[in-house]
Amino acid sequence: MIAVAITTAITIIYFKTRPKPVHVERRLAGREQNVSNNPRVQYAPALALDPPDPRVLLGGSSDGLADTRIYTSADGGESWATSAGPPLLRGNCKIDRPAVAITAGGRQLFAFGATQFCDLPEPKLHVAVRDGIDGPWHVRALLPVKGYAKDEHYAFATSGRRVWLAWSRRPNQFSGTLIGYLVASTDGGRTWSTPRRLPVSQPFALSLAASRNGELYLAAADGDNNRLVALRSNDGGKTFDRPRILADFVAPYEEACEGAFLPPQPRYCIAPSVRAVVDNANDLDVTWSDVEANQSDGVRFVRLSPALRVLTPPRRLGPPDRDVSDQFDPSLAVDASDGTLWACYMDTFGDPYRHEAWPTCTASRNGGRTWAVPVRVADRASDETQTAAQLRGYGSTALVAANGVAHPMWTDTRNLVEMSEEIYVSSVREGSLLRGPRSG
Repeated sequence: MIAVAITTAITIIYFKTRPKPVHVERRLAGREQNVSNNPRVQYAPALALDPPDPRVLLGGSSDGLADTRIYTSADGGESWATSAGPPLLRGNCKIDRPAVAITAGGRQLFAFGATQFCDLPEPKLHVAVRDGIDGPWHVRALLPVKGYAKDEHYAFATSGRRVWLAWSRRPNQFSGTLIGYLVASTDGGRTWSTPRRLPVSQPFALSLAASRNGELYLAAADGDNNRLVALRSNDGGKTFDRPRILADFVAPYEEACEGAFLPPQPRYCIAPSVRAVVDNANDLDVTWSDVEANQSDGVRFVRLSPALRVLTPPRRLGPPDRDVSDQFDPSLAVDASDGTLWACYMDTFGDPYRHEAWPTCTASRNGGRTWAVPVRVADRASDETQTAAQLRGYGSTALVAANGVAHPMWTDTRNLVEMSEEIYVSSVREGSLLRGPRSG
């Protein structure tokens, strides 16, 4: 009897304490490929397409050897080439998070921060410009300053040959103050306006969007007031209207934590990752992530009229958690060919410990009122909680869409021991999520 009781007790303890299995919950869609293929660390991808010729794609990321890395495709994402970032003598501090854009005429832009010494990194904004996919890069500094300055949170917007670039600067090593700046160019980035300060306090996340009519929109995380705001400019960014408050953040802003510490990225805060686009109806769509009532991260969405009147109030993007899971690092894109909205993000749904995350996408044909059942776009999950993972986590996801195909890009850890973090991209057809004929 004693032996039976001991055996029973051991069995009960085993079933109560054994590791919970990870279940792959989402349907797989798209064709993924590794576009970095480099044993150094790559993370924080950015992606843009050429509006007149959406077969041309330009990507960028941080890189563990060359500081930044470039990814290009001339066939709509069927094949990719990769190279080191634009040439400039600088330290490789593994903290750069570039931004990319393509203007009308095929001019490509690559924004990055350059720092001389990594023991006290002070990345200052530089912009590289080239004509076409094979042209030489021409690099220049924007708002250069002697002494300390730390530039980050770069964001582009384009409309024809016009281009805008916003960023945050920490001007003092011993102060937590962040100042937002904006520059504009009317010649595809050859020349730039004098930088103007953005009317947002402590902007720790930024996104720009431009309409066909020339209106410029800014969505920003206001660290002083701990809220998300949207602003409109009718004069190319010289002045902005009063901000529209979109949401108050649950996770409070701190200089050392621009977001929230959560299980899928425990060593570096998950930022709200604000993303804004202007859709085919000329409305402004914004996504971001924030902590929800169950203390997990969730992706939010709001739609605004050109005058920033709320059309679709802030709401969760995607289905509610069946089990506690995190959705974070969102990206947003509009397919100009038919107006479909795409949203992609990292999602731990299926892992009871919220460690493994799958890049996940969904789409909407009605301006974000309803969304398709999400699909995962990677065959295998990534896990930034592993010992070998780099400190700064995933960094971001990136997304463009054209002619019924979305191209999400993400940081992938499936081969962490041999290849470190790598950049993957997928091609996902609209028909794999949405039924019925495409409009447009």
